[in-house]
Order: sequence, then structure tokens, then C-alpha cells
Amino acid sequence: MDYLKIINMKFRKTLVDKRLEELSDKVRRGTPILMSEAIEVIEYQEMLKKNKITLKDRFVNFFKIKK
Repeated sequence: MDYLKIINMKFRKTLVDKRLEELSDKVRRGTPILMSEAIEVIEYQEMLKKNKITLKDRFVNFFKIKK
């Protein structure tokens, strides 16, 4: 039971918000958006950056022996 909660928590961290992704694309293209939306995009991008797994960590996790 606890294992399923952990999997769910990890899955939720990696969910992509479609609306914020579209707003992020607008920012990348230089399309004007509202200031409140810009703040949301900044917070969203910071959250993605914080939760990103590095390539080194992927290799370590791949070769880790599971018990």
C-alpha cells in the first residue's frame, strides 16, 4: 500500500501541465502574455528544473541492484 503511494507521488511530480507548457512555448517565441501567467510559467519551469533527474543519476539508478 505504501509502495503505491510512493509511486503516485513520483508520478505526480513528473506530470506536465498542458496549459503551462503552451504558455512556456509562447514565452520562448516572444509572444506577449499576462504578468500573472508569466509568474506561473517561471514557477512551473523552476519546479521542472528542481525535479529533473540528471543523466548521471539515470545511469546510477539503471545499474542499481534492486532487492
